Amino acid sequence: MPEMDPAPLITVITPTHNRRSTVLRAVESVLAQNLTRFEHIVVDDGSTDGTEAALAAIRDPRLIYVGAKWRGANAARNAGIERARAPVVTFLDSDDVYLPNRLERTLAWFEENPTLEVLISSFVSLKGDRSSKCINRGAFLTRNTLERALVAQTIFIAGSAITARREALLAIGGYDSDIARMQDRELLLRFAGRSGAQLSEDIPPYMIARQIIADTIKGRISQAFAGYLANRSSKALGYSLPQLLRGYVGGRRWRRDLYDEFRTKYGARPA
Repeated sequence: MPEMDPAPLITVITPTHNRRSTVLRAVESVLAQNLTRFEHIVVDDGSTDGTEAALAAIRDPRLIYVGAKWRGANAARNAGIERARAPVVTFLDSDDVYLPNRLERTLAWFEENPTLEVLISSFVSLKGDRSSKCINRGAFLTRNTLERALVAQTIFIAGSAITARREALLAIGGYDSDIARMQDRELLLRFAGRSGAQLSEDIPPYMIARQIIADTIKGRISQAFAGYLANRSSKALGYSLPQLLRGYVGGRRWRRDLYDEFRTKYGARPA
């Protein structure tokens, strides 16, 4: 059994709630990594399915269980960030797994680039029997370019594909606990604005309205309504219905123009 290193090089944070079987699979994929100097913090958001006992049976000091009742997955992620001891923090959703060498390859980027604050990894998406390779082109995006790429959706994003320096995550306030959808994109938009890049007024309402409309079209009326209420109750958002509609129209127009620009410059396709 590996001994706990006093200074882990990277911290993995996994929020979970009543996903006993899948979180065990996620933990196994982390413990199987060839990089051994890590800590894996599993933040349990009030599970009642025996998650705590199942994780307690894993006798590895690198696995750290934090149990409490948080305000959802984002608050749980923030609790993990606060607890993290490593300078680099990465995330793994409890229903995802890491591919071999994920931690070693990720950490190498930060060791080779001292000024790098956030990394968005490529990943494989599995939906039923369908497997899709979500591959981002190897390129460094400036603050303004990152903002534009996020709005135009020309890069692939997943919670388990985000890695950042802990001090940078703390500086931008971590995840927004008031947001239940598209929290990863919102976090990255704040990274884009960390050093003064301006965010277009249409960006947040477009993103929110787009999800609400998508849920409505697919018949998920309760989810669409919940998304609207979450937006209205958020101190950072709080957009009215007219604001969302204006933002959606303006955002679609801007996204189309940005997509044409990125396709010409990078040959990128929307994520």
